[in-house]
Amino acid sequence: LSNLFVKDDLSEPARRHLPSLEGNLARFRDLLDRAEEPEVRLGSHCFSPGDCPFFDHCARLWKLPDPSVFDIPRLAAERRDALIERGILSLEDVPVDTELGGPGERFLRLYRAGTREIDLPGIRAWLSALRFPIHFLDFETDAPAIPRFPGLGPYGKIPFQFSLHVLSGDGRLAEAPGFLHQDLGDPRPGIARALLDQIGDEGSIVAYNAPFEKGVIRELALALPDLAEPLDRLTGRFADLLDVFRNHYFDPAFKGSNSIKNVLPVLCPDLSYSSLDVRNGQDAQAAWARLIATEDPEEKSRLSKALKEYCGLDTMAMVRMYRSLRDLAD
Repeated sequence: LSNLFVKDDLSEPARRHLPSLEGNLARFRDLLDRAEEPEVRLGSHCFSPGDCPFFDHCARLWKLPDPSVFDIPRLAAERRDALIERGILSLEDVPVDTELGGPGERFLRLYRAGTREIDLPGIRAWLSALRFPIHFLDFETDAPAIPRFPGLGPYGKIPFQFSLHVLSGDGRLAEAPGFLHQDLGDPRPGIARALLDQIGDEGSIVAYNAPFEKGVIRELALALPDLAEPLDRLTGRFADLLDVFRNHYFDPAFKGSNSIKNVLPVLCPDLSYSSLDVRNGQDAQAAWARLIATEDPEEKSRLSKALKEYCGLDTMAMVRMYRSLRDLAD
């Protein structure tokens, strides 16, 4: 284990912080002695350097409207904070002459008009480029800091699951077996062979944020030279569903985000992750870690079912979104 770490003497950098330490400690003691929590203003600091887990709590305290200035897409932190400093939280209160950038100004214009903006020629062009059978693919991956298998570096991707729905030209939809690795061994050979077997040589592959799925496949090709050629061929068949909502379909109901978790409830309100035991990628990583570690058959079965339901909903969501776009284009 000692070979995984490099020792460095940080005494001098630490000493440079000593002058501020006493004042900080006094402030912390004062906060601990208070009967009520301190008042902390909302701002861009809530999401930097990472998302604060207490944002929803503070949003309730501040009676943050929904939607709010936090939903304006690609708004520079200083511009958002300047609005908040002026007491502007609601979109209705944002002055019409505020510089929000192109995406932000379009978002606010559509919100105020109560409408959406759809580029039908662009959507039709994207749809017409697809070739049947269409394969809707989603990977779940782990990325441990300490490499677990040969050839991996720190935070290297370990794909442990995929879900696949296949739509034929006659409209038939089939859910492929997919793949879920369930032991402590290396999942990469098994998942690569299962993917090649189930996805075949014909048709488009649709993913949401396709560079991620293509990156997983390229890393599999590097790790498995005997499968590199057929794996590399897969990357040329991808179509990115995210491109539609990034470039051709704008709805303020997406709340400034193109994430599938924001788009899906608008297009397909009957589909939801809220009832699932696994609801996001981090949940999936944690569930998989427990799945491969446990020897309890009932626990293994429960975790396997939860992971398959979650990953399967990701690909079913893409199918439903595709069909919504198809209906719109027709």
